[in-house]
Amino acid sequence: MEKLISTLGSISQIFSLLVAPHNIQKPIVASDLQQTNTAQWYGNIENLQRSNIESYIQFTQVNIDRKLELTNLTTAQNPQQTITNLQSQKIRINSYIQQIVQIELLFNEQNRNEIIANRRNYESVNQAYQIATRDLNSINTLEGFGTNHWRTLWESAQNFAHSSNLSDGQNFPSLDSLEKCVLCQQELNETAQQRLNTFSQFVLNDVSKQLNLISTTIQQKQNLYNSIIIPPIENLTELEQLIPNFRNNYIQFSNSVITLRDSIISFLITGGELNVNLLNLTTSIVSVIANIDFQILQNTQLLQNRNTLVSELNELKAKEFLFNNKTIILQYFDEYKFKSWIGHCQSQLVTNGISRKIGELMENQAVNLQHQEFVSHLNFFNRDLANKVLISKTRTSQGNTFQKCSLNGINDSINSILSEGEQKIIALSNFLAECTIDNRKNTIIFDDPVTSLDMDYRELIANKIIELSQNRQIVVFTHDLSFLRLLIDTHKLITLTECSIIGIDKYNGISGIITDEIPYLAKNVQERVNSIRRILSEHDALTLTDAHGRETKLDSARKRFRMLLERSVEEVLSNKTYERFSKNIHLKKGNLSSYIVTEKSDVDFLLNLFGRYSITEHDGGTSTIPQLRSKSEIDQDITDYTNWKNTFRTKQRTFQTANAYS
Repeated sequence: MEKLISTLGSISQIFSLLVAPHNIQKPIVASDLQQTNTAQWYGNIENLQRSNIESYIQFTQVNIDRKLELTNLTTAQNPQQTITNLQSQKIRINSYIQQIVQIELLFNEQNRNEIIANRRNYESVNQAYQIATRDLNSINTLEGFGTNHWRTLWESAQNFAHSSNLSDGQNFPSLDSLEKCVLCQQELNETAQQRLNTFSQFVLNDVSKQLNLISTTIQQKQNLYNSIIIPPIENLTELEQLIPNFRNNYIQFSNSVITLRDSIISFLITGGELNVNLLNLTTSIVSVIANIDFQILQNTQLLQNRNTLVSELNELKAKEFLFNNKTIILQYFDEYKFKSWIGHCQSQLVTNGISRKIGELMENQAVNLQHQEFVSHLNFFNRDLANKVLISKTRTSQGNTFQKCSLNGINDSINSILSEGEQKIIALSNFLAECTIDNRKNTIIFDDPVTSLDMDYRELIANKIIELSQNRQIVVFTHDLSFLRLLIDTHKLITLTECSIIGIDKYNGISGIITDEIPYLAKNVQERVNSIRRILSEHDALTLTDAHGRETKLDSARKRFRMLLERSVEEVLSNKTYERFSKNIHLKKGNLSSYIVTEKSDVDFLLNLFGRYSITEHDGGTSTIPQLRSKSEIDQDITDYTNWKNTFRTKQRTFQTANAYS
């Protein structure tokens, strides 16, 4: 049966060789013609008869003449561009109309009547004011009485009286301020007191206030007409081309505006008669807008007709394309039919049925082999669990055998009995069986294989990974730094070589930077020393002007020095008797000997260094924080630390040798 599979494969390969020389590509219609009916028909020719294709692909002299005619019609100016230009012109002309209308409104009947009313009101109020002024002439002895300067003097006297307690604080004049003149401080007789009271009544009189208000209104009107700006005719040259005799009319309009403006201003000042009759200019301009709207409508209709012509032209272009490529299209069609027939023949050579039969014959043996390999791996992790778990066949589908894992003699599912860690160990063992069955040497990739597992299983998995890596490639993805350290140390212990480490780091705010350096938290003492020295070298490589960069490097070195000292307690002083993330305390002579040789000077040395570098992790007042270590001081501290570490380990080895501690 396996030979039959090979034979069918050879036949299929022969068919493929027959098809290989036939590689004519189907000509592609231009993208702007894809939506034509001709292109739609062409996209479906694989399902047509050859005779239908030959009869359809034609391009007669009638087609040639019509294509030329349509090309000439559609290459004229595009109506859409004309519409766009007309719309822009309409906007500009409306802007001209607004400018002129604003001027014309100032000279319409409503404004004329308002100006006349303002002037008549002013004259009426002023006459009343003059009468009130004459009534005071008999008691007035000053030139300019009633003017603005006289009012300023009056208000100043009133303010002085109020601020100097010469009045009752509210009224002026009052009984208090009638005793003396606030200016000369002389006693006031009855006539002078009467004069002050009369002045007060005059100032407070409504006629006086009305005159001020109407005078302000008159002045505002003068300012309004003085500020009229007439656009120069050069700004309206476009209207000259559209309106006959526009320049002469506009010049008359401008002169009329100037004349009427001066008349209105003169009328506001002196009164008299006011005639306003301004030439209307906007009516002729508005008629241009109506003409533009008509042209836009005409071009819109032309555009719709043009789209119909363009659609017909595109159909002819598509027909012409097919006609010019008719020979290649027919060759492509013949090859397509031939390759389709070959493909049908190859579909009869599928070997799935044979493979399925082979699978049925081999499945029992395969299940037994899988179970043996599975139990072998599970024994490595948990012998007791390996004696209880069975792998059995459930079904076969399309040549694939499906299996399930269960507990021997127990009907309940594994999920309801075993812990999450035990379930993961079973799944891992089954996975490894797939990878190693029949002495396969597959590359194996693990993604955080120790998640949810305790320290016992973590060490066993590390040992299994190192064992498998002796004769195959093993790749481990992990975020677990303690497991990374365990893998590195286990590999070094078993193989006496370093394993390959590739990390993904973040630098200058950019993630995904590839590095061959392990994270600092996973480094041992010597690796941390080397890391600090590398950072100091990078500091020296920076320019002296890069103060921020140099300080950043020093800050990183200080923080790493502090973490080095923390690790030194576990790795040097305790000689790994205990370690973070470790499941046990190592009560062995070789480990405990470090406590015997530790002296007060060793403890003081580390505490002194720790005091220098722990300040980078704490806040505090400037009076309580010592000066941060400089680059030269860090260099010296690293040298002192290395000498101390080497001396301590020499002392420890000497003690172990003298006392036969291994």
